[in-house]
Amino acid sequence: MKSAFVFFALALREMNRSRVPHSAAAFVVALLVASLFAGNLSFESAPDVTLDFALTGSALFSAAIAIVLGLEQSGGASAPRFQPFLAAGSSRTALLSGRLAAAYLAAVIFAMAPPLCLSLAFSSFSDSATMLPDLRAACLLLPMESVLLVSVASFLAQSIARPMALALTFAIWIACHLHPDPLTFEILYPGVSGRILQFAGGLMPDLEMYNPRIHDAGSPSTIAAAILQCALYSLPSLAAAILVFRRKDLP
Repeated sequence: MKSAFVFFALALREMNRSRVPHSAAAFVVALLVASLFAGNLSFESAPDVTLDFALTGSALFSAAIAIVLGLEQSGGASAPRFQPFLAAGSSRTALLSGRLAAAYLAAVIFAMAPPLCLSLAFSSFSDSATMLPDLRAACLLLPMESVLLVSVASFLAQSIARPMALALTFAIWIACHLHPDPLTFEILYPGVSGRILQFAGGLMPDLEMYNPRIHDAGSPSTIAAAILQCALYSLPSLAAAILVFRRKDLP
């Protein structure tokens, strides 16, 4: 645990040196201005346009930064600068666990920051009653999606090259937000191939569960289902990433 905490602190220091928090703050300000600008351009339903733009930007930002954090913290654990720590007795499990703990913490904070800041900014608006519930829901749902994406990205970063892992994680994120009709597989791919694709699609997480425009975070059943799905896919991905990292050859 002591070694894992050391690697956790080092990872947070790396993020601060790379100015990730500064970039996140700049994005929140830009998103607020862009949301208001998009709402003012609309001829009607300005609050809906503003809210949609704000939530879409928040979701894209939280997903992108979660994937990048998972890839960098997991893939970066193989860097030669950590060899002295391992030679001194630190375990690979502590190294990867510490770095991924920092990635989880940062991903949760960065996922909560945009909707939280936007909800504070919009609280003085006359239409805030229709905007704040979805923004507050995003503060709960988007962090769970970020944790799931960090876990998947961390496993892929240990299994394949980082550029391929980046592309594949983004592809998984997009695919898990799309919900084709189950009959589509049978029509486009009849026979065994269609059933295989349908079965594979059923194994993918339903990331629309973390969409605050669809699901109400005030519902206990919604929160319980989101937490269960997050744990169901995150824990095996994290365990697989640690297992692969412990067995791989380091440079």
